[in-house]
Amino acid sequence: MNIVFLCAIPINLEARKLADEGKPIVIENEKADISVTIFHIVKEIKNMLNESIE
Repeated sequence: MNIVFLCAIPINLEARKLADEGKPIVIENEKADISVTIFHIVKEIKNMLNESIE
């Protein structure tokens, strides 16, 4: 299907608890495993979009 696999997002209990409080894990804890993974995915998408523009 030519779909790029970006990454597997880890399960993180802290992220679920913060989400219940309306707080994004990426803001509350940038160093959490799930935050690092989400930042990686965003970077990959940004790179893919930049390549498609060029």
